[in-house]
Amino acid sequence: MLDAISIQTRHVSITDALKEYAREKAEKVTKYYDNIQRIVLELSILEGNKHSQIVKATVMASQTVIRATFESGDMYASIDGVEEKIAKQLKKHHDKLRTNAHKELSHRSGSSPSNAAAYSKPQPLCLDKPTFVDDAITHLETGLYPFVVFRDARDAKLGKFSIVYESCDGVYTVIEPEN
Repeated sequence: MLDAISIQTRHVSITDALKEYAREKAEKVTKYYDNIQRIVLELSILEGNKHSQIVKATVMASQTVIRATFESGDMYASIDGVEEKIAKQLKKHHDKLRTNAHKELSHRSGSSPSNAAAYSKPQPLCLDKPTFVDDAITHLETGLYPFVVFRDARDAKLGKFSIVYESCDGVYTVIEPEN
């Protein structure tokens, strides 16, 4: 249940039943997108024309603000109409985010043939400062690097480099130079 639903009126007074109906319809759109922070509904009647009942909706969500307006001769119908418009826009926004995330993921993994030419091998992390093996493993656990090249802090005077990587069975292996 979304607590940040605001129902405002202009040139009209509304019953508790209409207010509750509007709140229920506003809560209904939250099932289409998880990150909705606030919903504002504005119910109004065009001055001088009681047959023009207007509902304006503004939905503030992460990464977007969605607005819709619906006008009809019945306030309940206007609420229903604006709810349908907002739901459609939220579904479209959600699908767009999913499509973009999928494209980004396939681009990173290089799984699609079109991205195969642009895909490059992951680069190792090369640490300049003397580092202990445990710290090199911590860098490796971030998952950003296939292996870490480092100067072992135990043998910093010698200036020899070591390499740590995770083998297929999940064991960390350190390759050290011969003495």
